[in-house]
Amino acid sequence: MAETLDVTETVAENVRRARSYGRSRLLLLVSADNCPGCSRLDDQLKQDGLRQALLEGTYVCQLKVGDLYDDPPAALTIGAATLRSPGFPTCWLWDVHESELHFVALALGPLSDHAPEEDLSRLLAGSSYRVPEAAGITIRVELPTGQQVLDESNDFWAELALALPTPGDEARRP
Repeated sequence: MAETLDVTETVAENVRRARSYGRSRLLLLVSADNCPGCSRLDDQLKQDGLRQALLEGTYVCQLKVGDLYDDPPAALTIGAATLRSPGFPTCWLWDVHESELHFVALALGPLSDHAPEEDLSRLLAGSSYRVPEAAGITIRVELPTGQQVLDESNDFWAELALALPTPGDEARRP
């Protein structure tokens, strides 16, 4: 995987959309073209029951980072934070606050085929999950205050808050 992709403005715009729809959460779905797991998750999230569960309070922001076989970015930058992802699809669930995103849970891979509703319910309730192929995976989050590691030892969770740019920040930058 290649460089870091700055998605700050895309995320900020999707947070504004989430607020305008009255949604208190943002699900960042990071996927790639030609990724079988990504296609499977995309199809799963289009199912009526799953789509309805998301509409109850979650806004979905799908970030396509390029072709799986063409060295897609290994990390996303949101403001001063860098989220390093080991593969695709990866879903980051955040609570939307006035000027920040607060981390809720992480999903590595598509939902299970036998119980996708249960997997999504657990994710929305704040429990991270991974597909069996992601055993032993470590996610690194680089913040101005230091690095956080998400892995099986901490159930892929840490207290994370990402500052969001406010409208007009771009004009104030040197």
